[in-house]
Amino acid sequence: MGRRGLKVAAGTMHGHSGLHRAGDWPDIVRVTRKVAELTAALGAQHVVFVPVPGYRDDTTGAYLEDAELDADAWRTLIGATNELGKVVSQEYGVRLQFHPHADSHVETQRQTERFLDETDPRYVSLCLDTGHLAYRHADNVAIIRGYPDRIGYVHIKQMDPAVVEIADRDGLAFGQAVGLGASCEPPRGEPDIGSVTKALRELGTDLFVVVEQDMYPVGFDLPKPIAQRTYDYLRGLGIGQPDGAGGER
Repeated sequence: MGRRGLKVAAGTMHGHSGLHRAGDWPDIVRVTRKVAELTAALGAQHVVFVPVPGYRDDTTGAYLEDAELDADAWRTLIGATNELGKVVSQEYGVRLQFHPHADSHVETQRQTERFLDETDPRYVSLCLDTGHLAYRHADNVAIIRGYPDRIGYVHIKQMDPAVVEIADRDGLAFGQAVGLGASCEPPRGEPDIGSVTKALRELGTDLFVVVEQDMYPVGFDLPKPIAQRTYDYLRGLGIGQPDGAGGER
């Protein structure tokens, strides 16, 4: 990383989504400790927990479990998330950023707000993924303004509303919708990036904003041209511009 003049923004924990299943806890905390240790060693301050695989198979669309957790499973999810945040904070000095994800048990605005209401702000923050929330028709700006102290990290991307409408109508799994081009480059999707960045700037805090576009289907442009166009667009909105103190925001 040093030879290339790069820095690490965060570590990512995925592939172990069962925070709502008590029996999965030993494996989750074991692997998260490894991620947190490496993250801290590389000088980063965040571990992003992505709860995938979710309740559906991305390829076949089959339901692997119920889409809604019962009361006991939800309590287990909240307790495990708090404990995991405490572990990575106290033992490794990094912050747990929980990532709401389509086809997971925290995906809608209602679920995200309930999750934030019930988790411990000392140990758990939100990785605000604008695309996943928009896919489930959540209001990103309302979440930012309703929970300004809990927005700790951002994945910024858009969803094509026409493809989302098809996914809703046909009951597609998220992976199937992505295969149809649900994730699109700005500014032709949702949410409105200008409104989101305005709300983020109003927080007055330094945030890592990672620009993403989920897997692109065959026939779409290659990643590098997409990245360049997206970079130019976001620069035009003032994202990543010098903040006046020698850094960027």
